[in-house]
Amino acid sequence: VAGRPIASNARPKDLEEGITLALGCLAGGVTEAVNGLVVEPMEQATESGALGLFRGAALGAAGLVLRPVEGILAAVEKIAEGAEGQVKGLRRGYNGLPRPPPGALCG
Repeated sequence: VAGRPIASNARPKDLEEGITLALGCLAGGVTEAVNGLVVEPMEQATESGALGLFRGAALGAAGLVLRPVEGILAAVEKIAEGAEGQVKGLRRGYNGLPRPPPGALCG
């Protein structure tokens, strides 16, 4: 089951943005699944005829299960990234502890 990735490369800055992106991933997974169920058999049939139609139907059926699972996993990832951003305070400009200048701890 091939196609475009469900999740975007956008990294959420906080939990609210993570949930928003997660909902988009869930919707994208369902949309891609239904779209693949219709489009995949047609594409395969134009390439390989009747055998392609059956191959496309099998790929579309597999996508009907796998694409929503991909959407769920992408949603979990976006929520976790949003929670990480919330905890680290990326929205306030905090990017981790600053490194002390060289030699500052030596004496």
